[in-house]
Amino acid sequence: MRMISFETRTKIEELEKKFKDVLSIVNEEEVNRELKELEKKLSDPSVWDDQKKAREYTQKLKRLKNISEDLKRVRSLFEDLEVAIELSEEDMDMVNQVEEIVQDLEKAVKKLELEIILNGKYDPNNAYLSVHPGAGGTESQDWAQMLLEDVHEMGRKEGL
Repeated sequence: MRMISFETRTKIEELEKKFKDVLSIVNEEEVNRELKELEKKLSDPSVWDDQKKAREYTQKLKRLKNISEDLKRVRSLFEDLEVAIELSEEDMDMVNQVEEIVQDLEKAVKKLELEIILNGKYDPNNAYLSVHPGAGGTESQDWAQMLLEDVHEMGRKEGL
């Protein structure tokens, strides 16, 4: 008989707390109101006369849609988790399902937190990263190369 581990239960509690923290920062009703307002503005053909303003609106719309979709996804995962926990009490095979949902939930909450943190004026812009080896000869060059490759790989995984 396999039960949900203490570590998994602790992780669930941490994720619930993180999500509550996110909800204390993000007003979901305000996000939805702004979405509707931006969609209305973008439906007006005259907005496209000012390309800078139109780009600003579309970027903000995209960011708000991402936040709204991620909030819905996290809520849905918490609902799935609740059902899976109940079923795991009767069916031990569901314990693996609970752990998978917790992993998905962890990724979704982390993504949501990042989107909320990166909401400043310049955050949608690109960034440049340079890695230069310092004094240390070949070892320093090797380390700089490995660091750059790791950053590239992370960027590929994140779709950047």
